[in-house]
Amino acid sequence: MQSSRVWHTLCSFYTGRTGTYACNKSSGGTVTSVDSRMRYGSRGFERALRAALIALFVALLASGPAVVHGQSDETALWQTSAHRRLALTQFAILNDRGEFVTRTEAATADLARLTRIVPAAIGARLVQSAEYDVLELDERYRPFPAEPPADAAAVPSPVVEWLRAGIADEVITGTVGTLQTSLVVTAQRYGMRDGEPALLGAAAATAARVDEAVKLADTLIENLFPVEADIVTRSIEQLFIVPSTMRLPIGRQAQLQAYAIDALGRPLSKVDFIFQSSDSAYLEVDQDGVIRGVAPGQATVTIRAVGRPARTSTATATVNVVPPTFGLRAGTVVSGRDVDFGQVYRLGLRITPTVDMRPRTTQQGQVTRDLETAASNPLSFLTNVFSSLLSDGLFTIELEIEPNEAMLFTLDAIQRTSGGFFGTGIGFASPLRTGGPQGVTLRLTAGTQVDLFGRTSLPFELNTDIIFPTGDAAGTGSHVRVAITTGFDLFQH
Repeated sequence: MQSSRVWHTLCSFYTGRTGTYACNKSSGGTVTSVDSRMRYGSRGFERALRAALIALFVALLASGPAVVHGQSDETALWQTSAHRRLALTQFAILNDRGEFVTRTEAATADLARLTRIVPAAIGARLVQSAEYDVLELDERYRPFPAEPPADAAAVPSPVVEWLRAGIADEVITGTVGTLQTSLVVTAQRYGMRDGEPALLGAAAATAARVDEAVKLADTLIENLFPVEADIVTRSIEQLFIVPSTMRLPIGRQAQLQAYAIDALGRPLSKVDFIFQSSDSAYLEVDQDGVIRGVAPGQATVTIRAVGRPARTSTATATVNVVPPTFGLRAGTVVSGRDVDFGQVYRLGLRITPTVDMRPRTTQQGQVTRDLETAASNPLSFLTNVFSSLLSDGLFTIELEIEPNEAMLFTLDAIQRTSGGFFGTGIGFASPLRTGGPQGVTLRLTAGTQVDLFGRTSLPFELNTDIIFPTGDAAGTGSHVRVAITTGFDLFQH
């Protein structure tokens, strides 16, 4: 017992002084007396005081030894614990007939040592997980009083007492033994369920040699605890990001979800991810995987798994930020030749072609081929550039009607961001009355938008047209026409 060990420590400390002492105990291990043959001198009072203190310690230890009933020393250790409390017993030894044997009766000395080493390895893993506070119980705590229970799910009576006495929230017991030439290790995890002690998990593992037993600790833990507990750190076999490709309206947000699985296809829950955008001018992403479209274009989001071994540590998603593809406008002309404020109304249609905004894989050598095309056929190269601008949604076709005044057609190069848009364009005006606006137009466009529900936005647009008259009005000189419009824009699904 602990009191006996402490007694011997105190006795050894005392006998290191000037006197000679004998520590007498009864057969039960309780200290009965202290005999002394002292040479009293000038320090006699000090030695007498020390003897009285030792007698007091012995009395306290003898009257309150550590037991599993009531307030034990282990229970006191848990009083300030913030994690789940788990106690590990030394494993029992089974012979080849399935009977309990003592450590001295073990087939080999290594087998006897495993009764302490395997629980210690399990405890180390549990401590590393930061989910449990672990206490290793000594040989005083024997979970199997006589023989293994006939019912594998039955909770041994000593374990029932420990759980009800509050020694721990959970208890792990086990056995080690040999079967023919193989080592067999079993483990059981007990805890309270619905207010009663119950078997929470069981595991068994085998090894060809005794020196491989420590490696079995991870196998036992994976079977004793649910996968989501993640006690044993599992390597990442593959990463996924969902969705892997998507269209995102400019100015809108979306959530990317990252997933990791192990080699057996089981999801890993405790994984930290880092998200990174390949071009923040088009797409922004925060560390929670929320992306936001900044300007029309394509960007790649890369996720990285950190804090865990991984066979594959990155995954990517391709995001196309798209402008509105269709819009309607309604407004009024506020300034212009022979126009009074609010007398001329304007109705408009906006179409932004996006030939193919789906993610495209850049072919190897594409830049080289483009340069060769530009050198051999400049006209074909310019055509390809223009078509790429259309496909990226940088050009907008605008058709507007001012009833009884004019019809205007404009091809506008629009630079868009999540905060607004700006563009210049060229077109022509066709009159709907004699003397109406007619000629080539140079347009300046500025505006902003307010995001609405779904894939709709509310734009506010200012259009300034410089009209250079042609035909019969060629000699009248250029003039400026200003209009304010609003409406709605729709984004492509």
